[in-house]
Amino acid sequence: MADDHITPSRRTVLGTAGITIAGMLSSSTAAARQQDGDGTATPTQANGGGSREEVMEIIDDWEEKQRTETMNTMDKYGVPAGITERRLIWYDAGPWKRIEIFKNATQHNFPTPHPDFFEQFIDYQVPTDKADELTEYDGSVMFERTTGELSARCHTEWANFLAINLAHELLTDQLSVDEARRAYAQAVIAKMNGQTPPRTESFQFDLPQGPQVDRGEAIIQNGEIVMDQGEETETQTQTPTQ
Repeated sequence: MADDHITPSRRTVLGTAGITIAGMLSSSTAAARQQDGDGTATPTQANGGGSREEVMEIIDDWEEKQRTETMNTMDKYGVPAGITERRLIWYDAGPWKRIEIFKNATQHNFPTPHPDFFEQFIDYQVPTDKADELTEYDGSVMFERTTGELSARCHTEWANFLAINLAHELLTDQLSVDEARRAYAQAVIAKMNGQTPPRTESFQFDLPQGPQVDRGEAIIQNGEIVMDQGEETETQTQTPTQ
């Protein structure tokens, strides 16, 4: 069965995938939707969709690392707001816009082999001319231009802090791609040796305030394609109907 699709917006979809919200757990309920309000929710308001016992039942057959991180996350941020058979979701949890833990992991070998299943999001607009550098730096640091989100998907929260802190330094020209990758590896080695690098503890920069949405620009006006290239206007060619 394919993984449940939940949009990047603050929407939780209830249906046959076994999603629970507001204390209801079901594996075969009729589809319904709950949409959060536009206000900024506190962790207590945003989460607590079910009970800890319900979550433990869901993750009973998950791999040990996923179960451990789920319990750690609940200890820190409370019960998730969205619960499916394959995904758990927290909103407005601490400094994070959203947290998602997946049942199924993807193997990732940078900087050392580990499973990716723990994704955390912030509001952050990545400059378009830096997109290639970001993807070269770390394939598990991802961005969505339209929604204005930046995320890291690793296996622990400290690794996600590290990944996003270094991504910010890369995107603001403080580090090159190679320097960011080397700094990542050095921090991981330090953690292995019992040290606690600041980049693994919290954000080392001020997070953007509010949504960082980029809605793009309409280029079709009155049936014509209008491109901002030398004020050139191209008329859409239409095939005559027979």
